[in-house]
Amino acid sequence: MDRPAPRLGTESKTFGQRVGAFLLDALLVGTVFGMLSGLVAALAFVMVPDPTAPAVGAVVAVLQSFTVVAGLAYFVYTEGAYGQTLGKRAVGLVVVDEAGEPIGYADALVRNVLRLVDALPAFFLLGSVLIVLTERGQRLGDLAAETIVVEAK
Repeated sequence: MDRPAPRLGTESKTFGQRVGAFLLDALLVGTVFGMLSGLVAALAFVMVPDPTAPAVGAVVAVLQSFTVVAGLAYFVYTEGAYGQTLGKRAVGLVVVDEAGEPIGYADALVRNVLRLVDALPAFFLLGSVLIVLTERGQRLGDLAAETIVVEAK
């Protein structure tokens, strides 16, 4: 997957595409890790047939933590390496710094860790409001990382 060239000046027009990209990425990450979690949970149940055993609860807690970390790693890796996730690629978006240059892993990490704050209080309300209100369509993670999301050429 190559890093696409950005179409600068389109950052304020990408709200709908960003929602679509996020839904596609959430579906992808949720499906992959849901299947893996189900498999590991089934194996744990076979190994410890009593579902109330503390070991089963520990396995579930580890799986939930792994899913969060792996999901974050997906966003950080794909945006840091290619400027876009698979969802952003499908809808024709790319993440760049405010000057239009490619972002790196540190920028991708900052913008994606803050995705948790952008999700507050529910349904990504804070991030959505900021995208609509800021001049360059930036959510909190973009403002902190000094990134913008634009259409790809």
